Amino acid sequence: MDKNKKPSPKNKAIIYTRVSSTKQTEGGTSLDSQKKICQDYCGKASLEVDKVFSENAAGAKITRRTELKKLLDYARKHKRKINYLVVYKWDRLARNMEDNLWIRKEFAAMGIAVKSATEAMDDSPAARLQEGLLAVFNEYDRDLRRERRMTAKNKIKKTNGKSKRTK
Repeated sequence: MDKNKKPSPKNKAIIYTRVSSTKQTEGGTSLDSQKKICQDYCGKASLEVDKVFSENAAGAKITRRTELKKLLDYARKHKRKINYLVVYKWDRLARNMEDNLWIRKEFAAMGIAVKSATEAMDDSPAARLQEGLLAVFNEYDRDLRRERRMTAKNKIKKTNGKSKRTK
């Protein structure tokens, strides 16, 4: 080996996991299961995990996500040594199109690529279209769930707090 040749730096990644509610802490989308899947992805992609940020029951609003803020601050401070941000699924990063675009632009400006451990996409025009469609569908799903919750709450209010099941 040539002594003058510097070893190539290993690609480093930061991981971000998030659950929106305490219900999600159980089962297949818990923080631990998301972290393990992201770590496995990094191992297969030869990425060294530098740090893990985990958001517990934070909801979808990015303004309320303290770990996301810490992640962004950390990425800005260490942008020269971090190459990738790895998330379990795209909807763990953002559940609406506007937030998704803002977050992606922030990381792109730092030279950090964002990857999903379970929804593989490259940087081709077709992949960017697919990611945009996923962001739109994630937003639709979030809005639909909110609408269903509000309908159920209103129905309970109309029956004086008594839940009636319809067949």
